[in-house]
Amino acid sequence: MKFIILYQELAFYTLRCIEALASEFNVEVHIVSKPVNKEAPFEFETNDKNIHFYNREQTSLEQLQSLVDSLNPNLIFCAGWIDKDYVTLAKNNMNRYATLLGFDNQWRGTPKQYLSIIYGRLFLKPKFDYAFVPGKKQQAFALKLGFANDKIITGAYSADIETFNGYYQPSKPRNKAFLYVGRYVQQKNIEMLWQAFIEVLPEIGRDWKLICAGTGDIAPMQHVNIIHKGFVQPKDFQSILNESDIYILPSTFEPWGVSVHEMACAGFPMILSKEVGASEVFLEEGKNGFLFNPNDKEALKQKMKQMAALNDATLQLMREQSHSFGQIITPSTWAEQLMRAIGQH
Repeated sequence: MKFIILYQELAFYTLRCIEALASEFNVEVHIVSKPVNKEAPFEFETNDKNIHFYNREQTSLEQLQSLVDSLNPNLIFCAGWIDKDYVTLAKNNMNRYATLLGFDNQWRGTPKQYLSIIYGRLFLKPKFDYAFVPGKKQQAFALKLGFANDKIITGAYSADIETFNGYYQPSKPRNKAFLYVGRYVQQKNIEMLWQAFIEVLPEIGRDWKLICAGTGDIAPMQHVNIIHKGFVQPKDFQSILNESDIYILPSTFEPWGVSVHEMACAGFPMILSKEVGASEVFLEEGKNGFLFNPNDKEALKQKMKQMAALNDATLQLMREQSHSFGQIITPSTWAEQLMRAIGQH
């Protein structure tokens, strides 16, 4: 089988899913994407001869169509609808090959989304046979766009669980350190996290640290207890995870959040914003962490105090529970879900 996959920007963890698709199901995969995002400069390496890459910035719509004509693919997978050439390619070939639309937009019931339903049903849904989405809130959106339940595939994101399972330590000494992994951008709510941490320090103890791994357009807050590591490649996470205890993701907007899956595999208790989509799979309140309202700084401080006050035995149980949750979705299940649906076409 041959698949053409059209991405805006490819992520390291997505490549692991595509490798599972190529190796476990012998699919020849042709990936079109833009160069690496400067805020998340993943290094891509693959030895799979079934995977081929094309630079979107050097590939016109006509060249994309030539690629389709030369390959005669079983599937055209369009990851999102931002790139109009990608959508046009799906439209021009929808009666020849199976077409799939991937997206992570949550259904939030906003006026803009109600308008998008009209657009989606008229101009988007008719071009695609299937929708591939991460979870329940995205599934709700797909239904409203007009996709039937049996045409909606869930499990569209997976961490590189082999790498992050390798970082799991069933037991480890407490380091008194929170961890944030992500871009330094407004929607991640990182400035509120920094401020909440500084304010809660006198109550939890001034020996606590906040370790932050990422980069972006927000300048790092300078504080003796806040440690900025910059962007870290997945293969280099071991030392940071060794230094940390509890993962925090305070986003005001987070359709999914693959870092949550990564930290679950690594066995981290979590404090997550209620806006983090991945919490539906990887966090159970009180079992391996806590949820909070991202607009409520005092709520975040309270959750940080709760975590800091837990004894070692409870944190150990939380680590085990997180690691267990991390195995629910894998690159193999990603590939299986895709193949099961496409096999029905």
